[in-house]
Amino acid sequence: RETAEIIHSELAVRAPLATDHALRERNMGYLDTKSADTARALWARDLQDPAHTDYGNESVLDVIERMSGALRRQCGEHNGAIILMVTHGDPALILNGAFLGIAPENTRNQVPHFDNCDIVELGE
Repeated sequence: RETAEIIHSELAVRAPLATDHALRERNMGYLDTKSADTARALWARDLQDPAHTDYGNESVLDVIERMSGALRRQCGEHNGAIILMVTHGDPALILNGAFLGIAPENTRNQVPHFDNCDIVELGE
């Protein structure tokens, strides 16, 4: 939310800032409190099965559903408007993979990764 507020202010957007809990970070289960290196185990498992919840995590398929739902809601509410969604790296990567038509299990290997504060047009 903090990043979205900064962008909203800097761009001097007249429309009110809308928030959606669906744009939250991916739930990585019991790996959430571990170092970033432990996420590699989750991502390696994603490559084998995008529906897995082995670590109590949110599956890649669930992230696609959650993020696409958020996008559908925003498009429905703001028909024809440009929508800037501010979210986290893993959900953004997964959603972009879906837009590019990449199989969910191949997202991590085939979708270009983002740096912090990157602006990416979906399907780019």
